[in-house]
This record gives sequence, C-alpha cells and structure tokens, in this order.
Amino acid sequence: MNPIQSHFDQASAQYAKASANGIWKFIRNSESRNIVKMLPKINDATTALDLGCGSGYYSDLLKQLGVKNITCVDFSEKMLSQIKDQHCQKIQANIEDFQSSQKYDIILCAGALEFINKTFDVFKNVSSMLNKSGCFI
Repeated sequence: MNPIQSHFDQASAQYAKASANGIWKFIRNSESRNIVKMLPKINDATTALDLGCGSGYYSDLLKQLGVKNITCVDFSEKMLSQIKDQHCQKIQANIEDFQSSQKYDIILCAGALEFINKTFDVFKNVSSMLNKSGCFI
C-alpha cells in the first residue's frame, strides 16, 4: 500500500465530518457551486462516474441533482465504505488504471488528480469512457 492510500484509509472514518467544517467546507461549497454550473442537463438516463470519489461528497451532490446511475471509484476501500447510498456502484481501483466499457454522460474527478503520477493515463481512459456529448469535470 502506498503512503497516500494509507493516509486516506486512516482518515476515512472522520473524512466526511472533517471536510464539513472550516476552510475545507468553504472550499467545497465554492467548488460545488462551480461544478453544478458546468453540469449538463440531467435526466433519468444520465450516467455519472466519480473518479477518486473518496467518501462520496460529489456522488451525493450528483444524486441530489437527480443522477440515478453513479459509479464511484477510489483506491481506498475504507473511503468507499463511507458511501452509504446503496444505489451507487462502488469500485476499488486506482484511477490511473481504471477503465470501463460503459460510457458516461458525466465524469467528475474533483480533488484526486494532485495525488497521481500518471495524469495522462487518467485523461486517456476518461476519453474512452465519456459519451460523445458527455462532460468531464
């Protein structure tokens, strides 16, 4: 296990609570407002992929906005276990290596890119999983 994964495994139990306070809350609220502005129109068939989902903050936001089909990917099984929504498909994987034959309308990667080494691989994989009219944020 790499040091970053170890950190997030250890932080997982308190992650959602910690991120809901202080400057972190302010940053998340600002980031959320901007993400919402960039999202395409959402309907019952909209599919979303949350890469580096952590404890599911943005997956919850997508769910609140009406996205019913959400796939959550994170390398920390303990972070994934914090996601309580039973309708989210949870996949433990490194986002640098994650690939899927499914096409998504929305692919969101908020707060994860700074922790990876192979950014190009993430963008290459995203381009193969994004619908032609899809949105990558």
